[in-house]
Amino acid sequence: MRSREYGLSAVSLLMTILLAGALILGFFRVVPVYSEYFEIKNALNDMAKNPAPEGEWGLRQEFARRAGVNDISSVKPQDLRIYAPIGQQPAITVAWRREVPMVSNVSLLFDFNIHAGQKAGMQP
Repeated sequence: MRSREYGLSAVSLLMTILLAGALILGFFRVVPVYSEYFEIKNALNDMAKNPAPEGEWGLRQEFARRAGVNDISSVKPQDLRIYAPIGQQPAITVAWRREVPMVSNVSLLFDFNIHAGQKAGMQP
């Protein structure tokens, strides 16, 4: 009676390693994009809760300071849409795209849209 062998062949082992490598590459390319997204989101939420007394200009300056500290490069202060009525909490919105090249002509495209502050009264 002959026993049956179990396990991976050389080709299936190579394919498994290739698939694992592709997943690891994707993970290391996507993590910085989402890390920056959460840094921007936290910065805008903090700015909306504690607005600068200088109004819109002060909010843009505050974002520029936070962008320098948190290494934010996808969004510039001039990209922010700010609605800051006097005596009310400001509304800050920003939308941007980020393209991450993967291999050769294959890349990932991320669309982000963040809204912080008041919901009512935001003008388009």
